[in-house]
Amino acid sequence: MGLLQFLLILGLSLAASQNLDLSKVVHKNYNMAKVSGVWYSISMASSNLSRIQNNGDLRVFIESIESLKNGSLKFNFHFMVQGQCEPVTVVCEKKESNDRYTIDYEGENDVLILETDYILYVTFYLRNVRDGAETRVLALYGRVPELSPIFLDRFRKTCQKYGLGPNDIINLNYLGTPGQESLGSEQRQHQTWLAVGLSLLGSPQAHHVNSQFQFTGPQNPNFKEQLIILGKWFSVVVASNTSAWIQLHGDIRFFIYTIQMNATDLQFQLHER
Repeated sequence: MGLLQFLLILGLSLAASQNLDLSKVVHKNYNMAKVSGVWYSISMASSNLSRIQNNGDLRVFIESIESLKNGSLKFNFHFMVQGQCEPVTVVCEKKESNDRYTIDYEGENDVLILETDYILYVTFYLRNVRDGAETRVLALYGRVPELSPIFLDRFRKTCQKYGLGPNDIINLNYLGTPGQESLGSEQRQHQTWLAVGLSLLGSPQAHHVNSQFQFTGPQNPNFKEQLIILGKWFSVVVASNTSAWIQLHGDIRFFIYTIQMNATDLQFQLHER
């Protein structure tokens, strides 16, 4: 089994199980360590639509979120500048409330986490005041590049609570990375599953799977793949919400042997019965 097939299977298992479990949705007293990690921009809404449309100053694409030791949140974004995707890092200072933050960017900003299940989605609210004018922005981020309609519908209902209707919402998935707009539906679907697979592997830095599919996770210059990832491994425990897949003769019942890496690929050698 090749790496591509391995990641597709892992990704498909999570993509197929995108159910909204209301019992796991949190609205306060957030565990910010669980909010940290890789995220994808799904949708945005604004009371001033021009600010989140093309070339808008609030049109940003999330890459990752990091909870800092002092309680602040560090956002790694991509921002389109003259057709080029430029990285930008923003640190939101924590306020007295556990779920509220502030930042100086294009005016004064209050940032509030509205809700999350930690596993698949998080919704942020931003109130911007610039030159005395207020702009309200909501952002939906997903752990995977695409979320099922149930999450999009919940986001629309949340927007309504803040006076924003369907015409105030734009979809951002696949628009933040140059070249993705030209992918066909099947290619996009494969790309989504591959991204999910990489997320499930917990790789601190995603690598190019091949020339067509590219994924970039948080960049940690101190991370040494050769010391941490590479070498011989043994399968210890595997879990799945579809137990038949990992039981005897299951589709994804396999055993790790080694992990290797060349200049562009992370290679898994697996055994399958």
